[in-house]
Amino acid sequence: MNTTEILVVSKDQNVLPVMMQQINNHTDWMATGASGDEDAIEKYHHHSFDLVVLAADIDENETRKMRRIFSIQHNDMLIVDSVNLDSLETEIEAAIIRHNAANNNYSFTDNAFANAQCNITIIE
Repeated sequence: MNTTEILVVSKDQNVLPVMMQQINNHTDWMATGASGDEDAIEKYHHHSFDLVVLAADIDENETRKMRRIFSIQHNDMLIVDSVNLDSLETEIEAAIIRHNAANNNYSFTDNAFANAQCNITIIE
């Protein structure tokens, strides 16, 4: 199974390692930490992430700034904001499920003529 690369952004240096540890405990997730919006933007430009998690300590202006910059590079980037430690895993799982449901592609084969019969008689 593919690993989901997650950029975790928090200005609180006590919260960031705990969030990263919670994420890295999940076998299909890999966390990279950023200590603020500028650090997150720099890391985002150098690495491809599947999801960005913004901790509750990231203010509205920083969130808006990161959303704008990240969406330029990846218009359907998953960003989960205002996350706290209690809801971290639930928020990530819900975001991944919503993203996968929105990006499902369906293909149908129209096989209407498979059993059709045409009786043609050629008279010479």
